[in-house]
Amino acid sequence: MRRPVVALLAAVALVASGSFALAGGSDTVVVTAIPPAGGQPCPVAGWCSEVVTPGTVTIDPDTRGGQLLFTTPTTEAKASVSTGEQAGTLLDDVASLSYVTTSDTPTATVTVPSLYLELGGVVTTPPAAPSGDTPALPARHVTLVFEPYYVTSGGGPALRAGERQTWDPMTQAAWWSPQNKNRELGFDQYTTLDDVRASLRGVVDRIGLSQGTGQPGAVARADRLEINGTTYDFDVKSPTDQTVTPADITPATDGAVGTAEDDTCARSSRTWCENQIGAGRVQIEQDRTFGDDVRRAAALTFSTPGGGDKAAVFNRSYDGTPLSDLHVLRYSTYRASGDVPGAGELPDPYLPSINVPITPNKADRSFATLVWEPFRSGPVQADAWQRWTPTTAGGWWAPQNTGDALGFPQFTATWAQVQAALPDAVLRGVGLNQGRNNPGAAGRADLLQVNDTLFDFEPDQNDPAAVLDHLPTDDTSPSQSASPAASSSASPSASASPMVSASPSASASATGSASPSASTGTGSGSGSGPSSGSGGSSGGSSGGSSGGPTPASSAPSGSSGGSQSASSAPSGSSGVGSQGSPDPASSPTETDSASPSSSPAGSCPTAQVHIDTPTINATGVAVATVYGAAPGSRVELFGYSQNHRQTATYGSAPVRTAVADDNGAVTFTDLRPSANTRLKARQVGCGFGESAVISVRTQLALTVTRTAARTYRFAGDTVPARDGGLIVGIYRITPNGEQLVAQARADQVNGEWSRVFRFSSNGTARYVIKTGRDAQNIPGRSNTRTLRIF
Repeated sequence: MRRPVVALLAAVALVASGSFALAGGSDTVVVTAIPPAGGQPCPVAGWCSEVVTPGTVTIDPDTRGGQLLFTTPTTEAKASVSTGEQAGTLLDDVASLSYVTTSDTPTATVTVPSLYLELGGVVTTPPAAPSGDTPALPARHVTLVFEPYYVTSGGGPALRAGERQTWDPMTQAAWWSPQNKNRELGFDQYTTLDDVRASLRGVVDRIGLSQGTGQPGAVARADRLEINGTTYDFDVKSPTDQTVTPADITPATDGAVGTAEDDTCARSSRTWCENQIGAGRVQIEQDRTFGDDVRRAAALTFSTPGGGDKAAVFNRSYDGTPLSDLHVLRYSTYRASGDVPGAGELPDPYLPSINVPITPNKADRSFATLVWEPFRSGPVQADAWQRWTPTTAGGWWAPQNTGDALGFPQFTATWAQVQAALPDAVLRGVGLNQGRNNPGAAGRADLLQVNDTLFDFEPDQNDPAAVLDHLPTDDTSPSQSASPAASSSASPSASASPMVSASPSASASATGSASPSASTGTGSGSGSGPSSGSGGSSGGSSGGSSGGPTPASSAPSGSSGGSQSASSAPSGSSGVGSQGSPDPASSPTETDSASPSSSPAGSCPTAQVHIDTPTINATGVAVATVYGAAPGSRVELFGYSQNHRQTATYGSAPVRTAVADDNGAVTFTDLRPSANTRLKARQVGCGFGESAVISVRTQLALTVTRTAARTYRFAGDTVPARDGGLIVGIYRITPNGEQLVAQARADQVNGEWSRVFRFSSNGTARYVIKTGRDAQNIPGRSNTRTLRIF
């Protein structure tokens, strides 16, 4: 039986009175990791992948941050990703669907991933028989598939290799189902979604993207999957930087040292080692050729004066790692126009290559080196840094793969084909190499990424440990800086709002400063109650970390430390900056102008609200379930989002209404509050049950842009914007914790802020933006940015 739910209400803007409303616009959810299902059913929450080997699906980096990359090397291969985060949405209530694809397969039949919906509780109604209505068929599970290929075959836009194309499954006739081969579901194959919904009703269990069987050699991408205003953007996880200096590398002995097959690296006590033959040399040198693309002032430089010379450097920490665990390889190269190109076997200018020595455990081979060279993937540009991603490009080969002895095609194989051909192979290391037969060649390389680690090659004097002790000098105009009064507090009001207030059994306070002169932050905390005052303890440590000892030369001019305080912290939870569960019972009495009409005692059930998503980011999707109503009764959901003045009330009208299902429950999946929100519900004509709270984090974003030598503009957005402008703290991440270096006030209308910093020397540093708790939101935290200063 179809669960009756009223149509979604239109989103409206957040009004000044603070009554509950939904933020307009779409919500973007960034997906940076998709774990494999591992033979088990995918969980409802989050994403997971399922593959039929040798199919693969990964998040691959690109200029937009990343895309899903699907490969199906053989006819039997298959790869898909899916999420259950949209579970419970009625098929009839799917109001928007779209996604983006790109095909990397330049074949006669271009293929791209399809979109699919897994439905539960499906009810179908075949066409009416001449004698009258035909009864509905039993409920079942059904998979609906939208395949762009059928858009093309039906006269729609053609699939074009290498082109980013956007698809509209709401209108394009390309839907089919494997359970509908003979119209068992009542609709024609390869039709529109409206035609499907005319014959079939059900509830979405999962939504996903798939590259199916029967597409050997296909390589394609997908991104920006949108359903009902929520867009899933697939981006790579920012790698962790690791600096490599000459002190980290075991130098090679002059002369013939051998090849990667010997135990030169195995004898080393260091992570990195050189491997040089003849006059070949590799070293870390200062390099002023780096532009904004690579943002560094040093690199590995390779030279091979003679045809028999060789120079390489290897990381031996990956020794023993399964080849199947190596997912991402990226690096940058440079060739100056004055450098002599390779004059040997290679037809194009030669650059350092990726070398992956392995134990193949196949074809009686005890050793092999997997090789990837830039010229096989694209044109090499002179006087420019270029970024390569060998794990998503063809061109892999191995000297030991003559006659394809290792099972993959020589000089054309993709990384997925290499891994599929060598399922038992084990790494001996990962390195960069300028090989023989390239007399006079001079190449440069830097920023080698291996999975989630980015190796940055730097001279000893640019060790980031020293640079991190030197803070930037503030170069911000007065109009951009936070006012002195505002800088003294993490937020205009640190008291808990009615929607996040809690038991006063513990309290905490913390103060800290980061003034230009050397100063020491202080933190204190106290608490009582069943949890021994852990709230106070956390508050104290928070203050200390914000304003600890700072060298006088390190503080940015014009910046000031901030003090943080918290009251009414819940027992056992942290002080300012915590995200403890709010206690609805302790909130002040709200003005309730929507009191129910009286009903005889015992004649009305009391509906209760359960928050399925207790903590969300501002304007993110929140889900609440109301239960305890009579089956088939009308349910009203009331609520309000808190404003900064704490004057919000429920108001007189419900924000949502729906009809309870056979179990007396109804789930609301279209709530998008921008501030802490309190909900309560009732069956029409009956009393309200207890209220419940959605805690909403301030949504923060951080971008850093180089504007001049060692000069950077920090900027970002805060959601929601608020009267007076939100104070944000700029924190530097160090081995000793996160240290407040400056503050900024966001615009009260658009929530935007910016500050400019000038650094005195080159180096590397990491920064994050944070806000404290205030009346509207619980603490927020931005993405982390790694800054390479030059």
